Amino acid sequence: MDSSDDEADCLIGATFFQPREGDQVLKTFDIGREPISLSLYTNPASTTDYHLTGTIIWPVSQLLAHYLASRPEIFPGRHVAEIGAGCALAGLVVAKLSPASCAITDGEKVVL
Repeated sequence: MDSSDDEADCLIGATFFQPREGDQVLKTFDIGREPISLSLYTNPASTTDYHLTGTIIWPVSQLLAHYLASRPEIFPGRHVAEIGAGCALAGLVVAKLSPASCAITDGEKVVL
């Protein structure tokens, strides 16, 4: 049996979980009681492929963003960094809360 036979027997190939070009959608998030509105491009597919995790806005990112928005008094005058930010929802919320500076980073070119 050659590799093409293996692929024929597989119902879902590895590319099933990878986004196709143009799969990103613009999604708007209203964060906090006095809403901070942010529109971000995100991939609607869930995947744990290390190259694609930063293109998804994970539920925990939304939870963190809401928590940070509920504590605006801690950011003015502080220097903040979000490392491995992915879509950067939490970092962008903090940037709107008047820190002295806010750096948002990620290591994957597809995310940047």
